[in-house]
Amino acid sequence: MSQNEKDIFDRLVQAARVQGRWARMLDENATRADMDGAAEVIKDWMAKHKLSINNVATKLGMGRSTLSQVLSGKYKGDRLARINELCDLMDHEEKVAGVVRPDGLVETQAVERMIGLIENVHVSRTIGVIIAPPGFSKTTVLEAMHQTIKNSILIEADVKHCDATGVIRLIAEALGEKVHTSSSVALHKIKKKLRGTGWLLMIDQAHELRSDAFNLLRTINHLKVPIVLAATHLIRDRINKLDDTQFTSRVFWTLPLDKMIVMGDGGESGPAHSVEDIIKICEGGKLRFTADARDFLFRLGNHPTLGALRQCQLLVMAVAASEMDHSKPISAAKLNSALREMHGEAHRKFIQSQLDSSRLRGVATA
Repeated sequence: MSQNEKDIFDRLVQAARVQGRWARMLDENATRADMDGAAEVIKDWMAKHKLSINNVATKLGMGRSTLSQVLSGKYKGDRLARINELCDLMDHEEKVAGVVRPDGLVETQAVERMIGLIENVHVSRTIGVIIAPPGFSKTTVLEAMHQTIKNSILIEADVKHCDATGVIRLIAEALGEKVHTSSSVALHKIKKKLRGTGWLLMIDQAHELRSDAFNLLRTINHLKVPIVLAATHLIRDRINKLDDTQFTSRVFWTLPLDKMIVMGDGGESGPAHSVEDIIKICEGGKLRFTADARDFLFRLGNHPTLGALRQCQLLVMAVAASEMDHSKPISAAKLNSALREMHGEAHRKFIQSQLDSSRLRGVATA
């Protein structure tokens, strides 16, 4: 590549980066020189973010040797397709990094994954589903993204607003429209206001939605409105019982955090939250914990049915409030004592039995 060509290429790359579209760097007509140039950009990006070959290969689900060959130009397969995968990864990582986080939002691994899904849905104007147990910060993340994404709507489904009429009412209220008209008139106003705008619609507690509400969301998404649904595992049954596949065919992104937790036995997927994340959320580094307390919080924070992070926060707050001397580390015995005081001995034993049978390995690191 000549210096002039390199300058042109660099300008194109910079323009793509400003637009947040790394994947626009190359098209099907890309030459070997174009791909070599893109590989250099990718390597520079990796160096800037201190990402190793192993880091990137793991993110892509690509073999380490394959990635190395793609970057060096020795790959015998479809190199362009592989480079475009890398461009998509850069696109995703830059978007997630560029989101302004509100104060108080702790960036755990699970939070980053949720933010990443929301960003991908917003850009692609598709439908994404976040599935996680109660207490896993779904609502906190949705509220944070609603604050940072100007053109966004956040509503919460409940027993009164779980059908199409109820969802129309909630969206209309969020858009400042009058809701005393008929549903058909309100829907017409919503369509007119949202069509082609790219406004992001986020729905919390989406497992409460009924079949006609999902059909409504398909119609709204057809207007190029991106939609994020945050729900518990119950949403799987809701979606599977739909009469047709027109809704599911529009779901491009799914984040099954509950599956990660259940399968989190130290394998490749790992748990949703590290013990460091859980402690950071609970007390912000102001308290110390013994090894058995860290293990207890890790198991509780990653359990799919025991209240997860919310339960951890309540226990730590209770212990901290009762302790006069915060220089001593909190032990598992103190957490269990707080659990007994809050819910009774029978419930404490139930919690402990559930944690003892958990497949999660203890990771109480120093």
